[in-house]
Amino acid sequence: MQISYRNSPATFLLLLLVGLATFHSCKEDVKKNPVLQSSGYPDVDSLSRIIQKDSANAYLYSQRAALFSEHKQFEPAIYDMSIAMRIDSVNAGFHRQLSEIYLELSESRMALRTMDRAVKLFPKDVATLLQLGHVQLILKQYKEALESFHNALQIDPGNSRVFLMMGTTLLEMGEAERAQKAFEKSSSLDSRQMDAWINLAQMRLAAHDPKAIDYVETALRLDSLSLPALHTKALYLSNFDQIPAAINIYRRILQIDRKYTDAALNGGILLFGLDSLEAAQGMFEIAIAEDPFKVQAYYYRGLVKENLGDLSGAKIDFKKALAMAPDYEKALTGIKRLEKVK
Repeated sequence: MQISYRNSPATFLLLLLVGLATFHSCKEDVKKNPVLQSSGYPDVDSLSRIIQKDSANAYLYSQRAALFSEHKQFEPAIYDMSIAMRIDSVNAGFHRQLSEIYLELSESRMALRTMDRAVKLFPKDVATLLQLGHVQLILKQYKEALESFHNALQIDPGNSRVFLMMGTTLLEMGEAERAQKAFEKSSSLDSRQMDAWINLAQMRLAAHDPKAIDYVETALRLDSLSLPALHTKALYLSNFDQIPAAINIYRRILQIDRKYTDAALNGGILLFGLDSLEAAQGMFEIAIAEDPFKVQAYYYRGLVKENLGDLSGAKIDFKKALAMAPDYEKALTGIKRLEKVK
């Protein structure tokens, strides 16, 4: 029987404080730790049996926390990290891992608190400064994020990852020129920096520059199955009137990962533009099945139904879109249009 866990921020903080401050011994922690009971996950239970034999091994708790995170069981993940950090209090990676767990929970403030503490403990650790900047970027603390990345460059001036994160921050700030220079620096320092090439491609594409494809192909040479790179190539092809080729790439993306719903949405829109209504509807069905909150997919499926003569079905989809996005103008217009039909 699978154990259920309540994922409240207060519980998480309490667990962490208890884990860091009040445990009497590692062996006692193991005895009291409820996640050593059957969790319902074979990989977790297998590792738990190893932990029972090696209860002072901090890395084992870190590994089990990672497994719990994969299963979306965040309370025991945080509990395990608290034990790992008590056993090995000088492991900066444990702090970064804990912050990532909080980010998965959308508890960005807790992630920031974790990394603020970590940077005080490890002020010269570049990976820790990068993670702090990453959290600050998520919180839109752009000035602070750039300062964290600058501090990282003071320690490691040739770190391509730092320039990549700086570029991402500058791009969100609307400073495209500085962002492009940062991405170019990142890719020059490490030609394998996939995200730098993709960002450069997307920036070129936004300017309708045909040379964008060169950056896309560079990224795909690094990883021919990269979904962001394939998506960017599809965008390039559609922007330069190669619609059938773009649709084929979107279909390829969905073969790799059906949960990449932007491929289903964009592919459906392109098919709709070609009057391939049934094929377009199939794409929108995939998008909705994988992401029931994909507002645009409901609207476009409604549009397909309207064109196929299923007016009641179209109205239902427009209303579903409006229920999630009351100000969605296209869906409002669709409803008004249908109401005029007798």
